[in-house]
Amino acid sequence: METACIKNDIGTIHIADQVIAVLARDAVLTVDEVIEMNSRYFSVFYTVMDENETKGVRVSVKNNMVIIDLFICVKHGLRIPAIALKIQKVVKENIESALHVVVSEVNVNIQRIIFDENRC
Repeated sequence: METACIKNDIGTIHIADQVIAVLARDAVLTVDEVIEMNSRYFSVFYTVMDENETKGVRVSVKNNMVIIDLFICVKHGLRIPAIALKIQKVVKENIESALHVVVSEVNVNIQRIIFDENRC
């Protein structure tokens, strides 16, 4: 498990990657154009985490900078680059304001376009 660290005068705060993943997933699901998150392309390591809380999110921490990879399904007929940019902004703002960590990357991977009520 990786952690992001926040150092202050009193000590250090460690934030687990799973906490960041849960917050990122919640932020993504506030975007109306996102149907759901998709995790079928993840490694076995990520299936150990609670699937409902972290599905479709992979978090890594390098040099105390957070990198978030998102795997999503979107509605057909929408401008995908605009949706991806909206997702990037929402996730970065939510994580940075909630946890006071630096998010260096939010990578959006469109795994599937949904034409009807089928899910990822």
